Amino acid sequence: ASGVLVLGQDQDQYGGEFSPPESYKGELTQFNIWSEFLTPSAVKEIYTKCERYVGDVRGWPDIQSGVKGKLMVKTSTFCRGCGIPSMPENGHVDQSKSAAGAKVKVTCNEGYKLHTGEEERTCLVHGKWSGEEPECKPLTCGFEGYLSNGKVEGNSYSYGDTVNYSCNPGFKLEGEAVRTCGKEGRWTLDMPSCIAITCPFMESDPHGIVIYPMSEYLPTNEMRFNCNDGYQMDGPAKLTCQDDGNWDGQKPACQAKTCNFLPSIENGDVSHIGSEGSPSSDAQVECKPGFKVKGDPVITCKDDGTWSQPMPECVKAKCEDPPPIANGNIK
Repeated sequence: ASGVLVLGQDQDQYGGEFSPPESYKGELTQFNIWSEFLTPSAVKEIYTKCERYVGDVRGWPDIQSGVKGKLMVKTSTFCRGCGIPSMPENGHVDQSKSAAGAKVKVTCNEGYKLHTGEEERTCLVHGKWSGEEPECKPLTCGFEGYLSNGKVEGNSYSYGDTVNYSCNPGFKLEGEAVRTCGKEGRWTLDMPSCIAITCPFMESDPHGIVIYPMSEYLPTNEMRFNCNDGYQMDGPAKLTCQDDGNWDGQKPACQAKTCNFLPSIENGDVSHIGSEGSPSSDAQVECKPGFKVKGDPVITCKDDGTWSQPMPECVKAKCEDPPPIANGNIK
């Protein structure tokens, strides 16, 4: 078969002229003729590969060689490559490949993910890379919620950001005060909690008691102590729970009460029966010859730390008047 292929302009007859209304205005590019019917998959292959981009009946180079008239022939980028692919911020692309059909992989830096574009781009035959320009954005951990009886500081929750936790007065933080948004889009560590501050219960001295003990002691609460009979308190009678969960002092001790030391007695001696000055112990007074005890010679130390009787004295002994003599006088 033979004939003439005219591209870009209709004509009334072979070798005829063209009227202005029939004038062609526009562009023609990559016109190819194949000897077979092209399936959709074959068309797609031609669009992405350069092995078959020229038709086997007539190819674009043949068409260009037959151009006549005042026509502008532009340089085509078809199958000329795509140039170096752009490098996304906070990401990486293999820039060593740029030929038509070449594939490059887009990767984002640690803590970032691909927001727009595809992970793989192909250099298309028309000189452009497939897909949108890649954009890497930081991973986000999201807001995990408010802290009961405390507050959360920080309003950005992307990779590398931190949030700070603190508790209201009367509460203490259980857990870490600072958390960081990690590279996998998850917060480091577990979310802390605020628990009420309490002071530990203090056992009383073995010889005393805690007055009206409570199940827990919050800040400003008081713990009061008392000692058993026969014992006196050495230390504060009450302690106050502070904001930091500590008591404002040490618990008191209950010590056995003792009676005052007995001074030496004139014209006599004092001996002790039992531990000197301890409750239930006795003190005994003995007078020297020629003197006698005035008062109770034995006094006892009572549980309240006082002696049972006043301190006795040794006074000069006096003989009683002799009995009368019958039929006589005593001078």
